Amino acid sequence: MTLYVWPQDRMKPLDSRGDPHATMVVRTFLSLAEELIIMILCHLDTKDIDSCSRVCKRLREVTKRSSLLKHLVRLRAARVDDLSLPYTSLPERWAKLRSREEAWTSTKWYSKQTLQLGSPFGAYEMEGGVFACSPEGSSCLQFTVLSTVGSPAPQSWQHDLDGMELADFTFDCDQDLLCMVERSTQRESPFLIHLRSLSENKPHPLAAECILRCPSLFQHHWQGEMLGYYVLFTIQIYDDLVGCLYQLLPLGGSDVMTVWNWRTGQELWTIDSGDDRYMDFTFLSRPAVMLCSVVTPSFKIVTWEPENPSQVTTITLGLPLVGDDSEVGRLQCHSNPAPNRRRRSLTSNPYKSSISFVPSSEDRILAFSCTVLLPLINDTDSDLFYMLFISASELEKSISKWLTSARAESVGHETQGDRLLEVSRCWESWGPEITRWIPDARPFGWAVCSRGLRFACSDPYDEGDARRIMTIDFNPHNFPEGVADEPQDGVTMYDTRDRLISRLSGLDAFAEPVISSLPCVIRTSIERVHDSMGVMMNDDYIVAMQVGTSSNISKLEILNMVEAVQGEGSTAYDRSAECEGSDSESSYKK
Repeated sequence: MTLYVWPQDRMKPLDSRGDPHATMVVRTFLSLAEELIIMILCHLDTKDIDSCSRVCKRLREVTKRSSLLKHLVRLRAARVDDLSLPYTSLPERWAKLRSREEAWTSTKWYSKQTLQLGSPFGAYEMEGGVFACSPEGSSCLQFTVLSTVGSPAPQSWQHDLDGMELADFTFDCDQDLLCMVERSTQRESPFLIHLRSLSENKPHPLAAECILRCPSLFQHHWQGEMLGYYVLFTIQIYDDLVGCLYQLLPLGGSDVMTVWNWRTGQELWTIDSGDDRYMDFTFLSRPAVMLCSVVTPSFKIVTWEPENPSQVTTITLGLPLVGDDSEVGRLQCHSNPAPNRRRRSLTSNPYKSSISFVPSSEDRILAFSCTVLLPLINDTDSDLFYMLFISASELEKSISKWLTSARAESVGHETQGDRLLEVSRCWESWGPEITRWIPDARPFGWAVCSRGLRFACSDPYDEGDARRIMTIDFNPHNFPEGVADEPQDGVTMYDTRDRLISRLSGLDAFAEPVISSLPCVIRTSIERVHDSMGVMMNDDYIVAMQVGTSSNISKLEILNMVEAVQGEGSTAYDRSAECEGSDSESSYKK
């Protein structure tokens, strides 16, 4: 880097002696005043600041002396972005970040809060610090901002759905967007997706059309099947995109996946599973969706060109082959409902949150649960359960290379219909370096999700009604030193290419040994939590779902991973709002 200094009175180079007739002096970046170096470094990405401090002694010294640069390096080490309010001092930010990271890396929460739930409910969702559910036998949605220690009193509200038969829903707090799937009586469009504002339950002002209709391809499948079939939905939001997977049950029909631009109302593309089955999906990036296939166990990635979204590219990533007479029964994704989106300004979010740090958008782990059905042994069920984790950033790098290569090879070749390219990779060519398989996983439903490079669930090796919480961390900065592959004091470290062997049952689900080398550390809590449904997680807390006597979720146990400020402590609050008797469509209680 060079610096050119020009005097105000003359547009000529100036040297260090002040002679206006001298030739231009070139100075190196490291010779600048320390204040200027700090100002320049602050404009870099935190990853680049960390790299500079590692390779240059001078910059390492500058970083150590600068509180601001040290804070940015700490953010990079924790793989988070700072969303603290502007008036928050650096010492306050560092104290909160340190307490947060210490709690996560030790799986010790500072306090607990309890959210008492009212009536039993069916569909539910948690996103952006808001928990929502649809009580059984009613036509309403209930919402609660999950309060953490130090945040204001919890805010709750409900929406009357005017008799709508709700099949599923999801929402995005930062866009004030609520998407609801309705089972319609219209034969020509049996399922409708309503786009409304999360705060007021009115048609979303940014949506050109407030209702999205199911694709004609699915209508064809639906109307062509016999009576007795029903549909399961998986719906997800990614910025200005909405994706919906229609699963036709019982087995035998085709599943359909559709992506819309919810702001314009345009249906970007629709594909069906054919003879395969799609069980789940997640957005990998804005122009990429990742589908879980089970008949031929694989991930199908669908990408498209923004200028021509109907021309899609499909990339099939094979999974390890299972043994004879075995099959993959379930393959589900457990990601945040609004994955990998960039958090907008806090002022645009109507639901004020106390969360100060969120995972960096470039660092994300994809979490999946896999069930392998084995032949009956002595007439007993011997299914095996696994967790599979994939580095999203490394997968996206591989996808970019595959697409570049496939496009170069396709130059001059004709394409068939809207299908632009098809790419296929076997497990050995893509999986071992960027994945981690963990055996003996306890089967769980949706109520598990990943945030950034962390994953939380109930300890699958624990027994009884109360279980320990287990966290799996893929951030290398948090790896302990000197920990062997065997559990020690609640810590297990995976740092080599371990062969996949089911330690408890002694059975192996796969035809050949499976290698996975993505390093991670597993930690289990000392304290147990009553949990029969699983756990959810956010950036500052873990939520354990507790079941009452009627086998319905009765309350949520919020485990705070951020230390309370002086004068604060554990609290409990009750949100058992009744849907009946509401004077307006949306009633707020603060």
